[in-house]
Amino acid sequence: MAKAKQVTTEKQIVLTKEQYKILFKVRSLLDASSDALNNIDGDGNLFDIGKQVGDACGDIISAYNELGELIDQTNPNDEDEWEFEIN
Repeated sequence: MAKAKQVTTEKQIVLTKEQYKILFKVRSLLDASSDALNNIDGDGNLFDIGKQVGDACGDIISAYNELGELIDQTNPNDEDEWEFEIN
């Protein structure tokens, strides 16, 4: 007798256009902070370097918050059981 193949269904997450725009905003914030940190060459005074690091940190925090809100919107059942495979 042949065994039945077990099929697993993955939950598909659908984003609205507004939510998709949030992803692009997060990408832009992370890109800006990465560029700001990359441009620190150590030749500036400590105040300028501190400002660049602070601005980059602010962008990273904003991106984190935006992403958190987006995840909350796409996970209305408050499921904490997200499984991701990182390659």
